[in-house]
Amino acid sequence: MSATPGHTGVQVPLSRDQERTWFVDQMSSSSSDYLIPLRLHFAGPLDRDALRRALEALVARHEVLRTGVLAAETGPVGMVRPVGLFRLRETEVGDAGALE
Repeated sequence: MSATPGHTGVQVPLSRDQERTWFVDQMSSSSSDYLIPLRLHFAGPLDRDALRRALEALVARHEVLRTGVLAAETGPVGMVRPVGLFRLRETEVGDAGALE
């Protein structure tokens, strides 16, 4: 994304490579082609509030983490979402999520 700080809510042009990647993704039957799965194991108690605050600060600091691609009349464009829309979603997995 060629956005610079302060582009929140503004449509920004994509690079040719980003446009090509977007086009290939639109033609694909799977929307997870570019996802990289990650599993973390934390030992000891988790300070959920500290984790939430750290992730919110990270997302607020980096526009690329808040940028999505929209299909506009002229083609795909980047749209930077406002700070504050990130919410950490928790899912209880119980014993099924425990590592051996």
